[in-house]
Amino acid sequence: CITGEELHSIMLALKEQNTLVANHPNSGIYTSLQSLIDMEGYYLESDPCLACNSADTTYSRIKLQKIKAETKYTDNRILVKATGCHSIRA
Repeated sequence: CITGEELHSIMLALKEQNTLVANHPNSGIYTSLQSLIDMEGYYLESDPCLACNSADTTYSRIKLQKIKAETKYTDNRILVKATGCHSIRA
């Protein structure tokens, strides 16, 4: 059973973390992207979580044609939907 003091400490910690997330420099971008795409994760970070982004991952080159499911064109963009989840690096 959790005591009132423990519950208060938990609530303070959650409030602090929520404030940090809300004030994060990329929070507005993530909010905008969530309305456009189904995105799980934080891909815009300059210092990614080392536990989430293993340096042991080996990458291979794949032509876009192999993983492309759908393409849409606009006046100034080409949007490509992939056949699955892929990590892209420069």
